[in-house]
Formats: sequence, structure tokens, C-alpha cells
Amino acid sequence: MTAPAAVRRATASDARAIEEVRFAGWAHAYAGLMPAAVFDDWDVGAWALRRAEAGVAPGAAVFVAEDDGGAVVGYAAAGPCRDGGCGDWGEVWAIYVLPRVIGAGVGRALMNACLGHLDGYPRVVVWTLRDNPIAHPFYARAGFARDGASRRQVLGGAELPEVRLTLRWAPSGGGGGGEYQRVR
Repeated sequence: MTAPAAVRRATASDARAIEEVRFAGWAHAYAGLMPAAVFDDWDVGAWALRRAEAGVAPGAAVFVAEDDGGAVVGYAAAGPCRDGGCGDWGEVWAIYVLPRVIGAGVGRALMNACLGHLDGYPRVVVWTLRDNPIAHPFYARAGFARDGASRRQVLGGAELPEVRLTLRWAPSGGGGGGEYQRVR
């Protein structure tokens, strides 16, 4: 990529590209953390169909990042917090990019889109695997920090520990996905 990623709202026609990015992102980030069966059994087409049929949850937004040629190289989703213990907070549900664009600002552009969508929430959270060496530095650079909450997710027959990271911030009040101000 030679130019910054162009970020836009996803449409149903992006479902397959989103699932291809998700699979590549999971395979890269979670290799060795998840059982191989999770990847062996992955059916991009079936996941894409489910995604297209499900649509977008109320209050949520799904974004895609495109390279210079218009190919989807990343996606993100955000909306109201889905964790019962976080009240009126917002949540970054997912951010994944193709391994070839890691470090090119695609994740940052997607994070800004998510935070623009979540403007107005007093706090924003994200759940990530506890042992994910790629996600933790990315979220720390964005101002997220562990808040002590944890849970376990079962995938492929394995229990995977997750931790919740929280961003306290000063929303701009204007939305639109611009830069955000961290509050420490």
C-alpha cells in the first residue's frame, strides 16, 4: 500500500471479503493460540453467507478498509458493549487486517472509524485473547489498558482466556471518525 487506507461503511456485498480478512487475521494472530481444528474447519463461504444474512446489529457499524486498488484489506466492527457488566459503554467488537498491511496504518484508520462511531459513550472496551502478542501492543498504542475483567471462550474444544481492555477518553462530541483524545 502506498496511500493510507480508505475506510468506508461495509455493505452486504463485502461479506466474503470481510470473512477472508477475518480468516487471514485469525490464522496470523492466533496461530499456536487456538487449536488447528478451528482453522481446518473454517468455511469462508458459509461464514460470509451468515454475515450477509445477519446484517448489522442495532447501534453497530461495520467498516472496511480498502487498498489503492479497492481491495478490502481490513475490517472492523463496533457498537454497544455486549458484556453485561459494562452498562452504557461502547465496544470495539473486532479489528482485523491482512498480514501484509500490518504496520501500514490500516488498523489505526479502522480504530478511528470505530471510535468515531462510538463517540458519546463514556468508555470503550475491547476483548482480546490474553496471550495475543499482536493485539496487545496495538491496543496499548491506542490508549487501551487491562481493566481486570477476564473470561474464557471455548473454540475448537479449547478454553481460551480473554482479557478486557478499556479506553477512558474524551469524546469529541462530533463523531465522524476523526482523531480521539485519550484520558489517562
